[in-house]
Amino acid sequence: MHNIELIRQICGKINRETDDRKIEDLLLLLNAVILDDLRDARVRMEYIRRRYAIAFGDATAGDMLDGESYD
Repeated sequence: MHNIELIRQICGKINRETDDRKIEDLLLLLNAVILDDLRDARVRMEYIRRRYAIAFGDATAGDMLDGESYD
């Protein structure tokens, strides 16, 4: 996650805030920041998958999690 400090700041503001409307706005902002990080992670994973497709051959993540070795 690239926005860890931003997420911490928003959570701190939510914790200190007493106005329900401002809390709702901060929660929406927090959700947007987290979703942006998730999109970024997915883009990076797709890049790695494509970049190293030859090295992994036809192996999928599910195959690797099943304990099969691809030496």
